[in-house]
Amino acid sequence: MIYIDEDEGYVKALLWFLKAAEQGNSDAQYKVAMLYNNGQGVERDMSKAMYWYDQAAERGHTTAIDSLAFLKSHGYTSTSPDVDRIADLIAKADSGDKDAQVELGYAYETGKGLNQDYTNAMKYYRKAANRGHAMAQYRMGILYRFGRGVNKNYDMASEWFKKADEQDLPVAQCQLGLLACSSSRHSSGMTYFLKAAKHGHAASDVHIAKLYLNGEGVRQDFEKAIEWLRKAMEDDAGYGVAPFEMGMMYYQGRGVPLNYPKAEEWFVKAGNLGNVDAQRSLGIMYRDGRQGVSQDSARAMEWFHKAANQYDKESQCTIGAMYDNGEGVVRSSSKAMEWYLKAADQGHAEAYFCIGVLYYDGWSGLPRDLVKAKGWFNKAVSEGHFEAKEYFYKCDEPRQGSYY
Repeated sequence: MIYIDEDEGYVKALLWFLKAAEQGNSDAQYKVAMLYNNGQGVERDMSKAMYWYDQAAERGHTTAIDSLAFLKSHGYTSTSPDVDRIADLIAKADSGDKDAQVELGYAYETGKGLNQDYTNAMKYYRKAANRGHAMAQYRMGILYRFGRGVNKNYDMASEWFKKADEQDLPVAQCQLGLLACSSSRHSSGMTYFLKAAKHGHAASDVHIAKLYLNGEGVRQDFEKAIEWLRKAMEDDAGYGVAPFEMGMMYYQGRGVPLNYPKAEEWFVKAGNLGNVDAQRSLGIMYRDGRQGVSQDSARAMEWFHKAANQYDKESQCTIGAMYDNGEGVVRSSSKAMEWYLKAADQGHAEAYFCIGVLYYDGWSGLPRDLVKAKGWFNKAVSEGHFEAKEYFYKCDEPRQGSYY
């Protein structure tokens, strides 16, 4: 394709942004999406735009999340198959195009554009990986590490990550660091994180900070921990983990004076970037109140909702409890049940117990249902919930009073 002169800057920008985007930088992913969205430096391709918006959104990039929501509201979707694009992708992949093989493998792995199929994902990743494609080698490692379509196999995962590391792929280096740390080889982990950090890999910056914070593999050094967290924020302004970890230092008084308002400030930055841990932490702070941070049930509910909408089961259960007890909202057992069930769908033991209590006491004007109550208590007991065991046996006894 021939581009006119005014697009030459966009062409160069796309090449640079793509390199960073493939390494996991959310700002770069968003910018690549914008270029495809607007047809700047490349033919307009909404399928690719949606793909990169989705990648950035998954890392909590708030502008990408908003853009994705806007496009979906206008009929675009990152999950519905684009028949022509997929057919073209398959043809290219089957003719030996390595990039197409990786893109097709990812579509199969994630179910975005195709029905999720780990077997086909591995098939196409392997084709490209065996011909030296670093990202394909990395994705092979991910499949083995998390047991997607195969049994979990850390040795095989490590083997594929090392192949990608030989090509200096930072996301693979970060994974090798995590595998090393998971087996208490923290010094080896640090070596891999430092390799990735040279490329501006923000997640590796944070892992280095945490090694210094905990004194694992290195001498504990709070100043270096802060230095690496700040580097992470510089390397990827859309990565919310770094400001969350900074907030935790103030929240716990580790290496800095205990300061809840300062923790709140960092949590808000992280929460606005989509970090679930920060959103949940803000919900807890506002629900309970902390020295220098006023109790505010409405704000608590707002932040719990942000986390719950990202499928955080702790926040979903907490929202249920707030409706159950009328904390900052009109008490509603039906709303409580709705949120408890969301958390229960993700295997949350406390949610199992709370659902059991609602059936035990009767909810929303319905009579008690001890059979259902006992079933939910049994699920909670199987997850190690101590109090549920007591209630499980109470279901077989004459009622001695309500839980409340």
